[in-house]
Amino acid sequence: MKKGIIKTAFVTMLLSLSGCGESDRIIDEIVEEAETDHLAYVTYLSLVDESVTLFAKSRVFRRDVFNNDFKVGDLHSSDYRLHTTHRWLDNFPETTFAVEDSNTRTNKARTEFKVTPDHKYWSVVWEIGSKLQVALFPKNTDRIAGAYRIRVFSDREREVWDLSRSSQLLTTRAGEVSTSFTLSQCSDLQIDSANINLCQTVTPGRAYLVGYSESGNLVVMEEK
Repeated sequence: MKKGIIKTAFVTMLLSLSGCGESDRIIDEIVEEAETDHLAYVTYLSLVDESVTLFAKSRVFRRDVFNNDFKVGDLHSSDYRLHTTHRWLDNFPETTFAVEDSNTRTNKARTEFKVTPDHKYWSVVWEIGSKLQVALFPKNTDRIAGAYRIRVFSDREREVWDLSRSSQLLTTRAGEVSTSFTLSQCSDLQIDSANINLCQTVTPGRAYLVGYSESGNLVVMEEK
């Protein structure tokens, strides 16, 4: 069957069929032949020490997200980022993003998100205790000339300070990205009692996501 000859209306009809097991696999294979120009850009970040496997699945597919057909890739303990594109059919933007530990494959988490065409997203793997979690949120490319625009993602509540003004900027919430704030100097960031010197990583006039975990993992990535 050639790509592009399957129409969304036909796909919708297929999804109305009741099925399980082998029939779900067959329907998924037919859906995979449908042509789509809807895509979003996702950067995966890991704030955990263990190796993890990442998955993403549009609502249009019938099988569970923890299937090798929906595997995005692996992030090992020495890695922290993976860039991918995510495609979906018209009228089916709801997507499941999931993660499992690569060794035992028993520690799993998932989140649902309605993606928007041509938008850029972060997907962050983090932990509550030893339980994996996954968060997804849009990138923010808001910039100020000559300064640093920063957002912080952390695994628990943390105080974020601007050392140059000796002022608390905000308190993070576990598993949520903070609002953006501006630093005039790259060495002015403090998270709780930890001084975070960004000078080897950041460039004035750009925006960055800073990921920080209980185990001391620090990830700094440009929002682009």
